Amino acid sequence: MNKDLSDRDLSGDDLSNHDLSYFNLTSTKLNGSNLRFTKLNGATLQDARLCRADLREAKLCGAQLSDAKLTGADLTGADLAGANLTGADLTGADLRTANLRNANLSGINLIGANVQDAQLKGSTGLAEDSIRDLKKRGAIFNGTPPGGSDIKWWMQYVIPPLAAALLGSGGILGFYKTLNKENSSVSTPAPTVPSATQATPPPKSTPTPE
Repeated sequence: MNKDLSDRDLSGDDLSNHDLSYFNLTSTKLNGSNLRFTKLNGATLQDARLCRADLREAKLCGAQLSDAKLTGADLTGADLAGANLTGADLTGADLRTANLRNANLSGINLIGANVQDAQLKGSTGLAEDSIRDLKKRGAIFNGTPPGGSDIKWWMQYVIPPLAAALLGSGGILGFYKTLNKENSSVSTPAPTVPSATQATPPPKSTPTPE
């Protein structure tokens, strides 16, 4: 199979569920293309044009996306772990729940991008003020809940399992009753009571006068 698709115009094509891992897509036009669930691991997409492309749940681990244009692209749930996004333009892109761990984000443009719950642990190339801004917009660094959505994080990841545990035990009151029941079921040895049926010694015999 020819893995060199560089400089091609594939705009609007349906390439969903395809395996294009390690393909050469340098300067390829993929504007508006359907790349949902497509495997692009290790692919070279330098200078590629992916404006408004559908990349939901796509796999782009270790992909080369330097200077790629992804304005308005949908990358919801996409896996870009270890990808090189140096100078990439993701203006207005949807990166909700995307995995950008250990990615190179030097010079990336994320103006207007939706980064809610995007994972950026270990990513490099971002200035401190950019990191603070992304945290406020919902991005997650170092496995911590985003600064701007603490309540949502608690509602999504903490409260449901806690509520399920409490309901399974009948709530807090049920848990308390169960604990008391377990404590009361521990047997306590009864005190020893002298038996009322102990043998009575025979009466002394009275001597008969002669």
